[in-house]
Amino acid sequence: SNIYIYMEKRLNDYRKKINKIDEQIFQLLEKRFDIVKEIGVYKQQHNLPIRTVRREQGIIRNMIKKSNLNSDFIGQFYKLIFNNSYLIEKKRA
Repeated sequence: SNIYIYMEKRLNDYRKKINKIDEQIFQLLEKRFDIVKEIGVYKQQHNLPIRTVRREQGIIRNMIKKSNLNSDFIGQFYKLIFNNSYLIEKKRA
């Protein structure tokens, strides 16, 4: 029926928007991790520790204040980012 076709088209339009946003999220994460690589080199050159827990906690607290997203989600999301950053920096060391 026509209503079904309309609903499917509408749903597909929403999904296209989500797909575009997902691409942008990953492009930004790639940029972030490129900078992490540079930080890893800098830390290695200056004998600095790879992990800075206080900074990580500060980033999470700051984003919880700025964002309307669930604080547990923000914490888990950043833990994934920090763990990947740690692996990237460790590879450089």
